[in-house]
Amino acid sequence: MERYGDDRGAEALGSACEIAALTPRFVQRWAELCGDASLATLANDRKRLAELMAGHHVIDLVRAHPVAGLAPQELVAALRPLQPRLYSIASSAAFASDEVHVCLAPVRYRLHGSDRRGVASAYLADLIGPGELVPVYIQRNDNFRLPQDEGTPIVMIGAGTGVAPYRGF
Repeated sequence: MERYGDDRGAEALGSACEIAALTPRFVQRWAELCGDASLATLANDRKRLAELMAGHHVIDLVRAHPVAGLAPQELVAALRPLQPRLYSIASSAAFASDEVHVCLAPVRYRLHGSDRRGVASAYLADLIGPGELVPVYIQRNDNFRLPQDEGTPIVMIGAGTGVAPYRGF
């Protein structure tokens, strides 16, 4: 079950594990750890499970169903790996050949009386300063490009991508 050793637990929670979004696997595993039969029943009811996951985060479930004596690696083992967050590149290599810019609006909201924030957007907006480096990977999209002929008229619609790629163009 253990994916990370004791010395890597904080690192895993900070950068490798999904600590916000509830997953069916986490709910099922947490029901086992806390021994709550009603939570185990809920975990097997697709409709009720979907409702729980839509309106709650991992921390909400942990607070509502505490587990005494939980080893950190048990929590880490119950969490799924952090899922990638995809952002469109908002810069042009012709303008800044050694930099990649992104446009983002940090996700912030209140849920169950607590301030919440997006995992990646708030990290980038609040915790990363100018000139700091962050690990990234590039997911190519060969279908998203301007026509070869620069004189070709185009209509740009940012449905789903926002303005970021158009800034780069």
